Formats: sequence, structure tokens, C-alpha cells
Amino acid sequence: MFRLKGFDLMFNRKKFQIVQQCTTYHGGYDYDRYDPVFDVKPGYGTEETHMELGYTRQLGNFHLNGSVYSDWYCISHYEVSYDSLVATHPKVEYETWDYVVDENGNIQYETNVEFGLSDFTQNREHTMGGILKVSTDYQIGKMNGNVMAGAQYEHFKLLSRISMWNKEFSKIDGGYLSISSITEDGKENSLSFFVQDKHYILPQLILNAGCRYDFKYRHKEDVVRTLSPRLALMYVPNDRFSLKLSYAEAFADLSFFFRWASSSGDDKIKMDPQHLSAIQLTAMGSIPSLHMNYDVNLFYNKYANLFCWEARDVDLISYDGKNDGRLTNIGIEGTASYAYKRLSANLSLYYCHDTSSEHYYYNTVEKIVNNVPHFTINLHGAYKLLQGNNHQLKVYGHSSYTGRMLNFVTQKENEDFYVDAKVIFDLGIQYRFRQRLQFSLDCENIFNTDHYICGPNSHNLPYFQRGRSLMASLSYNF
Repeated sequence: MFRLKGFDLMFNRKKFQIVQQCTTYHGGYDYDRYDPVFDVKPGYGTEETHMELGYTRQLGNFHLNGSVYSDWYCISHYEVSYDSLVATHPKVEYETWDYVVDENGNIQYETNVEFGLSDFTQNREHTMGGILKVSTDYQIGKMNGNVMAGAQYEHFKLLSRISMWNKEFSKIDGGYLSISSITEDGKENSLSFFVQDKHYILPQLILNAGCRYDFKYRHKEDVVRTLSPRLALMYVPNDRFSLKLSYAEAFADLSFFFRWASSSGDDKIKMDPQHLSAIQLTAMGSIPSLHMNYDVNLFYNKYANLFCWEARDVDLISYDGKNDGRLTNIGIEGTASYAYKRLSANLSLYYCHDTSSEHYYYNTVEKIVNNVPHFTINLHGAYKLLQGNNHQLKVYGHSSYTGRMLNFVTQKENEDFYVDAKVIFDLGIQYRFRQRLQFSLDCENIFNTDHYICGPNSHNLPYFQRGRSLMASLSYNF
């Protein structure tokens, strides 16, 4: 970042990849046998380049802030279809593709199975836009506050899309470099206006009110107009406690390509933005005598227009994307943090209860949404063995509890089954020299505990997760 007389210039580039744990058909695979495609190995990769020029200035009683920005993305999806090993689960009865499972649970392969299959897609996208905000303080009688208004514009363009399918680990079996109808239509424009007011009714009573109005100009579709109001009332009797009651409406539009890929052709379905109505009651505070801060939040969420794949009562191959999912849930989430001398700790928990759902991965027998852990606890702690001006050495640990999940089984709702709850422990040690040189050694899942996550609704087998793993990292800040 570079700053000069109110101007901020920022440039950022990052690249990361998530390696998939298993194949499309629930099997293991040999990562090293698959050749890179455009320098990408199996997994989900993203390259992002961000540039932004901002300007800030005080004009009398008004504070002006504006920026223009541009983002380039390269998103790659390299997924292995299946390899030489297929996973099983005792609660799943196979009917299935290129193999069968006998009564003892052993896999019997067909002689014509062709291994080393994979699919590769890569999207290049560009987004450019600008945002302008103006704010000022005001006073009405004995009350005061701050009001802010602004506007934002964005233009999105799908630059290219590459897709290919491969066999025998490295041979290209087919694909395409681009489809002009996709890239030409892959344009989105959005314009937003917003206003927010922070009003002090009393020194201890604060009212926050805001509203955002968005226009989304989709290619060859009707303009989407969405209003998102929000309102919050906060009571702050002292600097150690506050209580906030808030209400908000929010939306998240589906991306162009996701809408195109999931609903295209003559049977194209209108995809409305996903919508959320939320009410929250939040208590925040600190207990200085215990060196503790806490945050507890009670929530009620009502979702509409949720996207989901309709897979119940259809086969595993042809299923449709729908945009009519509804879900209502209530719950509690909270955090507590402790810091004193060389010891620090952080505890977080989350629990929710589904009260109703329509067309959204819901099991009407168990009255719960599939594939979601409804109760989680995380505990993190660290202790500094050495703390000096130039040197710091600390050990840290993390434990996570994930409650049981109801696994989706295609077609038959009464065959859905629970994946057991698990506790995972991690440990690590870190050394730092003068805030520049840092070395760390981490061991995840130190007890090598078997654990699973539930897959998408189109699969009927939980995904086996990574066992014990070690990672060493070295970094230097210039």
C-alpha cells in the first residue's frame, strides 16, 4: 500500500488451493499420478489480483471517501472422478456405477472399469467498480449523531471458460476452450445507493438505522431490484456492558455462471436473489477482574429463495437446480476470550434449531436439515514460553467438537442416517524473531481420529477427512 496526501494506492495478489479429500465417487486417489493442467494440480484453486485507488478528504463539516477498484480472478476446479480405491460405509447400500459391494462389504470391480478419470474447468473473471461515501456529524437539540450516504457501481465480465475431461491420469479425452454465447452473455452491472444514520438519543441509548437499494442489470433478463433495510437499538450503560436489539434484511445474488450452469436452455428458471430476514439480541461486555471479554447472540433467521439441487426421488445423474428453498431457524452463538500475562484462550460455541423448511435438504421425519452440524464448540489456547524484545516462543492448541449430522441418502428419506459427533485436537509451536522471521510447526488431529463430513445431497456417502498431519512453515516480513 502507498499513501500520499489523501490518496491510497493498494495492490494485492494471492494464490491458494484446497486439495479435495476424495473423488467424485467417494474413493481415494493418488494425487501424484495426475498431471498438472495449466499448472494446476487436483483441487480447487483461485488466483486473485486486486488494485484499488482511494481518496479521503475533509470538506468543512463533510468527510469524503471514495475509491475505484479492479479485480481479476482465475478460478480452477480440477476434480478426480475416481481412482483405484472406492470408499464404503456400513450404513449405505450400493446399487451403483462401475462396481458392486457384496454382502460382506467387499468391493467387486467390473473388468471394464477405466480409472484415472478427471474433469477440469477454469473461469477467468474481471470486476471493476467504484464507491463514494459522504458523512457528517449533526446535532438536534441535545441529541447528536452521524449520517452517511453513498453509492456503488460494479461491472462484471466473464472473460473465458475452459473445460475438459481426461482419462488415464493425463490424457485429454475432450473439452472446449470457450463458448462465445457464455462469454458474450457473461456481463453483469449493478448500481447501489445506501444511507446510514447513527443517532444518540441519550449518551447510553443509540439508534442505528440504514437502508440499501440495489439494481442488478442481468443480460437478457429483467432488472433485479432489492431493498435491504436495517435497524438496531443499542443500550450502553457503561464501558463494560452493552445490549443490542437489531433487525436486518439482506440478499445475496447468485453469480452469472452459477445461474447459467444450473438453469439454461429452453427450461431456464428465473433465479431470484437469496434473501435473509434476521432478528438478533446481542449482549457484549468484559469482566476486568477475570481478564475476560464475552459476546452472546440470540438469533432468528428466515431465509427465502435459497438455491438447492433437487435430488430426492430422482436418479444420481440428472437433477435440477432450484431457487425456491425456504428455511427458518433459531439459535445461540457466543464467544469468550481470556488474556493475562503469557496465557490466552478463546472459546466459541454455536447451536441452532430448524423450525421449518421447504425444498431445502430437509428431512421431514427427523425435522432437521441434512449435512449440517447444528452444534459446534471450539477452544483455542496459547502460552508464551519466551517473551522478549527480540524473541517470542509460544505453544498453542486447538480442540473442536462437531455435533452429529444427518447424512442425505438419495431417494429414500427414511434411510438418512446420522454421522457421529467427533472431537479433534491440534497442537503447534511457533518461534518469532523481531516481528520479521517466523517459524512454526503444527500437528493437526494429533490422535488420528477418524471423522467424516456429509457430502452434497447428490451423494449418499460421508466424506472421510484427513487424519494426523504435520506442517512446517517459514516466513519473513520485509
